[in-house]
Amino acid sequence: MILGINGKNAHVMYMGPSITIDPVEGNVSLKDLEKRTTWQRTNEFFFQDIPLRN
Repeated sequence: MILGINGKNAHVMYMGPSITIDPVEGNVSLKDLEKRTTWQRTNEFFFQDIPLRN
């Protein structure tokens, strides 16, 4: 799940099997996001007004 986009990075959250029950959150470059998922830069406008949590 993409929580927000800031510049050339996306703040993402993964909620799936992991060592803990907590969701895994972190930043990933948009280039890596395109390589590893079906997300495309044409979808970027959906996230322009969503501020990232720091």
